[in-house]
Amino acid sequence: MSECYRDALAEMVGHFKDGAPEIALLTTFNFSPAFFERNVLPLLAGFSDDEPPATDVLLNERLQKIAVLVACDQSTQPEPKGDFRYGLLPTGLKDGFFHPKLIVLAGSLKDGSTGILLSVSSGNLTLSGWGRNREVVGTTRVGRQQAQELLRLTDWLKKQARRTERTSGEGAPLDTLTRLEDRLHELSQQSDPDGVAELFIQLPDSSGLAERLFAPDSGKVEEMTVVSPFWSGLDDLEKLISNVKPKRVRLAPAIDREGHYRFPQEGSLSKLGNVRFFCFQKDRERYTHAKAIELVSAKGQATLCIGSANFTTAAFGLDGSPRKNIEAMLRYVVDGKQRPISSQLEQLKEPKFSDDAAEEGEEAPATLPFLVEAHYDWQTKCFHCRLHAYDGDTLPTGKWYQVAFADETATLSTDEPETWIEKSLKTPRRMCTLREIDDREQGDEFQILVDQRHAREDQLGYRPRPRLDSLIEQLLWKDPADIGKGRRSDRSSRSAAEAIRDEETNTSFDLFTPLQALYKLRQALAQSASGESPFSTGGWLDGLVSALEIEQETKAWPQIRIAIFHYVLLWELCSIAEAFATHENYTGFRTRLDRLIETTEPYIHEQLRVEKGSFQRFIGDGDKIDNAANAFLNWFRHEMKKQPQPAEHLQHDA
Repeated sequence: MSECYRDALAEMVGHFKDGAPEIALLTTFNFSPAFFERNVLPLLAGFSDDEPPATDVLLNERLQKIAVLVACDQSTQPEPKGDFRYGLLPTGLKDGFFHPKLIVLAGSLKDGSTGILLSVSSGNLTLSGWGRNREVVGTTRVGRQQAQELLRLTDWLKKQARRTERTSGEGAPLDTLTRLEDRLHELSQQSDPDGVAELFIQLPDSSGLAERLFAPDSGKVEEMTVVSPFWSGLDDLEKLISNVKPKRVRLAPAIDREGHYRFPQEGSLSKLGNVRFFCFQKDRERYTHAKAIELVSAKGQATLCIGSANFTTAAFGLDGSPRKNIEAMLRYVVDGKQRPISSQLEQLKEPKFSDDAAEEGEEAPATLPFLVEAHYDWQTKCFHCRLHAYDGDTLPTGKWYQVAFADETATLSTDEPETWIEKSLKTPRRMCTLREIDDREQGDEFQILVDQRHAREDQLGYRPRPRLDSLIEQLLWKDPADIGKGRRSDRSSRSAAEAIRDEETNTSFDLFTPLQALYKLRQALAQSASGESPFSTGGWLDGLVSALEIEQETKAWPQIRIAIFHYVLLWELCSIAEAFATHENYTGFRTRLDRLIETTEPYIHEQLRVEKGSFQRFIGDGDKIDNAANAFLNWFRHEMKKQPQPAEHLQHDA
């Protein structure tokens, strides 16, 4: 059992080839993006305290090889994520909280095998969880038993992603979960490694933790030690303890800022049996957020259970409880002489308890009676918000809400649960607010995370905006072998738009230079042995199209004059793309090209029919200019769509 969460994660990451996993799933109740992005994300990417990422761009480049997904509870209203390459999946339950604290890492291990490592803890992905509180964390290698439990969780998360349409947006949550599931299915068919801890995950439709976790020890326990910051009432605690039937009970509650211990005081303690209260010997004033249960039998055998579950009926899923959380616990069988928990405790002689009743949960926040889908589409320039009923439930009726996004507002209701806001953005807005509208007063305001769809990497802030003339210059001077590796530099120089503005009187264009650069790119891609798709994000083709999209979006250049320049480059890129049509991501790349061509053609048509233009002088009859311009564009398209040479032929000729 690791004492420090950060050390535990660093140890896990260190087992992987190249010092980083390929897939990472992290679950938490509370989530602090700022803390996660500065302290946890670099560790997942293989950086260390001694060698941190010099820039955010460098961290995002490393994260291209790692699929990272964080799942949290929407009721905690987390802050929006930053401009970093990972997915965020807010989840929710009608009668409970999404409360597990897991880290699941999958990839190629240093011993040559493919494996999955797991940590289960009591700490959230926050500064308090990783640095201030007293927490507990355990790590283990995933075998058959753990894989089967995790598959139940990933299946539930996939249903949540589909329900709120968070499938292919930022971080591609559904794809990450599917990739992890494939690895878990492989392990679920293998035998369990020796000496690993058992994993228990409680889901809304599963049996409770108390039934599964305590069954092997029930009736055999001499002494039960429980560490928990939150507790149910005494009547419910009696039911929980009765699942174990211990002879003696030792309880270690958390201390508050006034030096009082948080534990329910209504009723008689005698109903709990032989109970004594304890505290940690070291750093007694430190807030204890750890959740741990130690069971010791008369024969000296011991069981240790650690994880996310407070000692409440909602956390352990007792029958009759109005709430049931999603929780995760590890169960170890240890030497009873070690007493890993009780050996750190000392008895409280005259404990002072808090006057406030202990809460059932983790500072339980107000919850919405539904799930909220919110996303912004960068292609349509439109924000979309929709209310979804919880699984097996229906939306309440007659409730109206106001949603605010990027200084605009709209209304929706549980009877008409969908609305849109048209808004053009330059930078991501990853949060909106939702407030109930009541005739008497306005209700609570909720922060809702906004997914980003169909966005380029530069729009999401993952990398600097590519500049067309800089990319062309790099292609001309780079070694073909370096071009064929697929990745490009993000150095910047003047954009084509800036170059045009500097030459206002120049009506000609240098098409030879960019076409020469694209020919060099075509040859380099044909000879590449990298095995990477030429359409990969961050590659040369992606960068060139992104640069063209940016110049069209900014509309900073005289569009008619530069349209021909763009139009020719776009069709040349189409020709290159067709040569690699069997590669991954071709369809999406071609869709981007077709969209640009469609929006550029009206300016080409306008240029052809300009009065006193060379094309009109050639046609002669001004009345026929529109038909002639259409005929010319149709002929040009037909010529450009002729079957290109396949990549294999290009490679052979080279």
